[in-house]
Amino acid sequence: MPRLATSCPICLQSNYRIISQLFRDQDFPERFTYVPNRNLVSCQTCGNIMRFPVEIFDQSEINRFGGAYYDRVAAMADWSETVNIHIDYQVHHYQRLHEVLHRIASPMSHPQWLDVGSAGCPTAYDDFQFHTVEPDARVVAVGQQRFRADRIHYGVIETFTAVPRLDGIVFHDSFYCIPDPNAALARARELLREDGLLVIRIGSHFMECHDYANDEHHHRIEDIFRGDVMWNYFNPLSLSHICARHGFALEQDLVISDVYSDSRSWRYFIFKRQAAADSSVSFESMRALQEGRLQMLLNGFDGITQTTLDMIDRPDVAMIGARDLIRDLWRGRPPKAMSRHIDLKHYPMEPAFTLDGLSYCPMPMLAEALRQGEVRHVVIASFRDVPTAIGLVVHHAPLNGARLYIPTRRSGIERLMGEFDGAWRPIKAFALMEIEIDPEAPGGYRLIDGGATVRELRAPGA
Repeated sequence: MPRLATSCPICLQSNYRIISQLFRDQDFPERFTYVPNRNLVSCQTCGNIMRFPVEIFDQSEINRFGGAYYDRVAAMADWSETVNIHIDYQVHHYQRLHEVLHRIASPMSHPQWLDVGSAGCPTAYDDFQFHTVEPDARVVAVGQQRFRADRIHYGVIETFTAVPRLDGIVFHDSFYCIPDPNAALARARELLREDGLLVIRIGSHFMECHDYANDEHHHRIEDIFRGDVMWNYFNPLSLSHICARHGFALEQDLVISDVYSDSRSWRYFIFKRQAAADSSVSFESMRALQEGRLQMLLNGFDGITQTTLDMIDRPDVAMIGARDLIRDLWRGRPPKAMSRHIDLKHYPMEPAFTLDGLSYCPMPMLAEALRQGEVRHVVIASFRDVPTAIGLVVHHAPLNGARLYIPTRRSGIERLMGEFDGAWRPIKAFALMEIEIDPEAPGGYRLIDGGATVRELRAPGA
């Protein structure tokens, strides 16, 4: 079994406040648990957000630790095929890393490098000489078939050896996946020459980057907190602090757009190994930045949802979806004009009924309203059961020219509200995009306007 660590990986104290039980559905705990038996905590000293308790894996458990990431990536498809697709995706990112390396060093001044936690993409460079250390033996085997087999090693940085010392080390979207970043940085310092370079790439809401590729927006808590892949959620100040404590001074901070989408960006932090370890960053500044970004995120969820409710509270709009989600949407704000709500789970129920001040109608009443042209817009209020809702509309209440809308993000949590930081509040945003029923498309529908967020409801035919 792995041993447990109880200290914050930044401030080395254990003074935490629990900010979430990692988003369990309060009413249906068996439906969704982001990480079983885990808390998401924030250190009261520095504000760092992390999974807790921290597990420190020994050498015999490296493969189990490393395999968690790729098991999650490939959970819904053939493992080897999905991993190869994932590696293809990473090849493009490592081309961007190659450009960054040439901005900060040269193959003559810094020839020998280590990449921590990848399938070996940079070992294909024809100038910088990279080795890769990867904690999943299966991925090592795939990487060795595609890249420089002799330079791709199974293990973690804490067990890696290099003679002579390295000129540079890269954590390419992997530093936040390490349960004990202090141990990783301590080993990085041992492996690097006196003025060696440390490159850490991270793109996240807390790094003040656009880390969602579609539209720069975060519409659900899972867009930020990524479950069993992420252990630590650094911000620029906390990252600089933990690196400085281990003798790395920040040299450059580069924000670069993603190769796939201008709506996504990444930050490359370039540190240089120093003779002494020192940090001028205050815990208060780290905490203020982290908590400010967190509140901005949660307040944004509330603002987006309220804007959507203002837009759809009309007599020509009907809502079909999960009853709990519908109740959450109108919590504290009873609808003034919308009067047709269809409970997805109990849709055949007749006659109409009222619950918690909301009127629900059976599917035949919706069908009649669509035929009469009284309903011109149908909103699906479900984060998981969109295909089911579409199927019910198609078979029981044909749209008759009415427009159809779904949430912009799928989510493992069906509810809109959840307990977060001791308060019951939105843990995702309810924003809409328009779709068109297409039986040949995946899920039975296709997006209108590329899935752009709906900012107003247009009349049919407009």
